[in-house]
Amino acid sequence: MLSRLWSLSLLTGCVVHGGESSWFFEDPLSVDARLSNGSLTVLPAEGEVAGLWWEGGGVGKPPSVNAEDAHVSFDARGRLAGGDLQIEVPAGTPLVLRLEHGEIDVELTAPASVDACVATGELSLRLPAGGYHFDLDVAIGELSTEGLWEDPSSPYTIRACTAVGELSLEVSDGATPNAVGSGR
Repeated sequence: MLSRLWSLSLLTGCVVHGGESSWFFEDPLSVDARLSNGSLTVLPAEGEVAGLWWEGGGVGKPPSVNAEDAHVSFDARGRLAGGDLQIEVPAGTPLVLRLEHGEIDVELTAPASVDACVATGELSLRLPAGGYHFDLDVAIGELSTEGLWEDPSSPYTIRACTAVGELSLEVSDGATPNAVGSGR
């Protein structure tokens, strides 16, 4: 029975994959990360190099990582288990983040456009104080914003959504205020 299961997993391309990996990219124009299950944490980088640190496991294909035309993409969807991804991004790097189940936690110290959605779980964005163009959606759950305001003329768009869960936006500690917009 076990040999048949092993043969079936090889025929379908599924393998047991786990462990830790890291990747580094100089001067990225954007970062796009997509996961099935787990946690996704974004922190500011100290320089112009983006770093990705993955710790995961389960049945499925290993994550795919690409950097075409300085646009970094990480994809770990379609896995039966999950993992944790930490990303450090240079100031102002636009982000696209997708997670099916789990938690997304973003801490930025310089303004940037963020497009982040989690199907079920928590989404927390800590951004520099100031005005942003918001597109926020919580189907079932809670939404809170603190120290940030809507400014349709802002060059920074914050698109954030959750189907079931909590979405919070607040001012990050030690951040340089977003000088765009005049306030409320």
